[in-house]
Parts: sequence; C-alpha cells; structure tokens
Amino acid sequence: MSNVGPMIEAMNVRKAFRSGRREIPVLENVSLSVAPGEILVIKGRSGVGKSTLLSILGGLDLPDAGSICINGVEIGTLSQDDLATLRRKTVGIIFQNFNLLPSWNAVENVEAVLMHGDLDMAERRRRAVSWLERLGIGDRLENLPAELSVGQQQRVAVARTLVNEPTLILADEPTGDVDPETGAEIISHLKAAVRERGAALLVVTHGAYPIESGDRVLTLKNGVLEKSA
Repeated sequence: MSNVGPMIEAMNVRKAFRSGRREIPVLENVSLSVAPGEILVIKGRSGVGKSTLLSILGGLDLPDAGSICINGVEIGTLSQDDLATLRRKTVGIIFQNFNLLPSWNAVENVEAVLMHGDLDMAERRRRAVSWLERLGIGDRLENLPAELSVGQQQRVAVARTLVNEPTLILADEPTGDVDPETGAEIISHLKAAVRERGAALLVVTHGAYPIESGDRVLTLKNGVLEKSA
C-alpha cells in the first residue's frame, strides 16, 4: 500500500432527505479515506445510504455538510466543468443499476467514457472491444442493453468503468447480479487495477461482494461508519 496521501477523503459528511416537513437523516458525520493501492469495503443493509454515500463521493450528489477531496482537490470548490473533467480523468463508477445508454450497443457504451479524450476512433474501439472480451462478452458487442441479460449488462458497466484506467474506482455491488465465476473475474480485474496500477477502490455492498477482498471493512449503520469485527 502506498504511503502518499489519500486518493479520496471525506470529512464529516452529512446528508438527509426531505419528505414534506420531515427530514430523514441518511448520513451523519461520515469520515473516511482510501489511499492509492487500497481496497475499502463498506457493508450495510439495504436502504442504509450506501448508494447515496457513493454518489456523494463521486461528485454526483451534494452533501448537506462536510467536504470531499479527490487527490487533494476539494470537489465542492470546483465549477461544474472542472468537476466533470476531474471525474472523467480520475473517477470510475460502477452503478448498481448500471446506467447504460439504452440506444447504444455494448461497445458504444464502453467507448462513451473515452470520447472526450485524446484517443482516435480506432483506438477507442480497440480498447472497448478488448475490455468486453476480457469480461467474456466479446460476442455481444453490437447488442443493445435490452438485448443483454442482467449479468451481461453488469459486465458492460464494469468494462466501461475500467477502460479509462481510473485512479479512483467507486463500485456499488459490482458482483451483485452475476454468477460466482463471473463475479470472481470481476473482482480479479478490480484488484488488478489496485495492485498493479495503484488505483484506490471503494466498494459498497449488502453482502454480495466478498469482504475478505478488502484491506479494510467498515459498516454503515444508522448513518454512521463503524469498524467491522
């Protein structure tokens, strides 16, 4: 594990949702950090706020209080354009619901994250195809998401996340809808990004992801992060 500063650090993050006049607390003074080369697993029951936390860490949602720093940059101080650039160059997110573009086929969905970079069309296609082949769906390049099984859609989402070689990977149940063999392959690719490239990986799970794969495990309960036994 690297001794340099954290790739991501959250400090005293609070978040509540509102329903009419009611305020429903979700996160209460959550603080965490993940260093380059480290895997942090956050477990918790469904509905405790794991996906909300991941969205805030990735800059997709705003906390009510607290701050998020990615690679030393406090993202709350950035303009929308600068935040989008930081996310594009640094962050890869595997969403629980995949967030695939329904009118784009599998290879186009993977290529999408490369379109604003310096790669030409041929290189973008080569990288996208390579990742889909590594994840065992090289024969489904032209299929739309609706033509893929849930597990196949998940593998497209993983390929889309890893194709850009992000230094921070945020994963929401990355093995939740695949068979054990495919799940092991996904974990292997995620761990390779961490161990070989020094990326930081934060996984949230209600139990589908093997927590023994993490360097540290925390539990989100009642809006607070606790050390797991």
